[in-house]
Amino acid sequence: MTPTETGPLRQTPGTYVWQIPGRPIAIHLSLNVVDGILQEVMRGFGAVPRRGAEVGGILLGSAQEGEGKLLVEIREFQLLKIEYKLGPSYLLSPADIENLQRVLAAHRESKLAPVGYFRSNTRESDGLTQDDLDLLTKFLPGPERVALIIRPYASKVSTGGFFFRENGVFQSGPSLLEFPFRRKELAPAEVRANPRETNPVRQQRPAPPPELPVVEPAAAGGSNVPRAELPPSSPLPLWLHLGWFRELAPPRRWLWVSIVLVLLGLLIGFGAASLLNSVNRSEAYSLSLTVTKSGDNLHVSWDRQASAIRTASRGVLTINDGAFTKMLPLDAGQLQNGSVVYRHNSSGVRFQLQVFPSSRDIITETAEWKE
Repeated sequence: MTPTETGPLRQTPGTYVWQIPGRPIAIHLSLNVVDGILQEVMRGFGAVPRRGAEVGGILLGSAQEGEGKLLVEIREFQLLKIEYKLGPSYLLSPADIENLQRVLAAHRESKLAPVGYFRSNTRESDGLTQDDLDLLTKFLPGPERVALIIRPYASKVSTGGFFFRENGVFQSGPSLLEFPFRRKELAPAEVRANPRETNPVRQQRPAPPPELPVVEPAAAGGSNVPRAELPPSSPLPLWLHLGWFRELAPPRRWLWVSIVLVLLGLLIGFGAASLLNSVNRSEAYSLSLTVTKSGDNLHVSWDRQASAIRTASRGVLTINDGAFTKMLPLDAGQLQNGSVVYRHNSSGVRFQLQVFPSSRDIITETAEWKE
């Protein structure tokens, strides 16, 4: 495919424009493509514990010259599933390469031509690998073909970055311009305000009933009703007015009273200390783990100010999503972040957060979400 000599592309609603001043290329990326690719990337990311599986495919659209630079428009994509014979990385086997060739051949006569290649990256290194460069050189040659690498994250927004040929060579290292790979960040104007937040309904509290005047009961003649005379209050509790107690000599009697009062004070003090200790231990072991629905995702959060969170060096979030189970390690920084975004597959998901405040202590808390 060669660039056509037509007018420049116009930025339309629902697209993100990626360009760098002074560079001979501008890329118009459909936000629908961002939604679709991100869903596949996160599904692969959650398929394999710890690292996650990489996914990839072909970018479809058109390319043309305009305003002195190459304008690439990405309107659709096609996911290319692989056999994963070489592990969770997106490395193509001979059978996968044959499938890629069939897909490229099928798009030769279509309106949307292959304009690039995309892949998620769950490895430690950034940028294009030699396998990526070999694939692009052999199957997607030409200055108009680009590469998109997406870095998925569980606790923050995933990032993306484009790579393009300049003087026939792709850049090495990270992308020259990385961007948040989520529609909400790329087009915040499209996010509609929550009507409950823009027009809150204030509930008025019912007014307290008026206080009624206190009327003293009076006799028919107008004088106050005589009240029954109460016996003078005794300085001793009622249960001490026992026969054996009255028979004791006064010194012994007051000795017993002192002993009872001391024991009563000890019991009250012990109970208060136990209650206070129970409250403190409850607060120390509480993580306040909660799950809320946010769009198509589940927002898992915990109390960043909790004592266990502030002192923990690491943690593990276990996700039970139907038949799928994933263990997500969390370092101290991720625990302090206080939340994780997860795209669920089933109608019931169980989350278990374990934190390690010390080498001997493990604090666990669970939360469930159901459709």
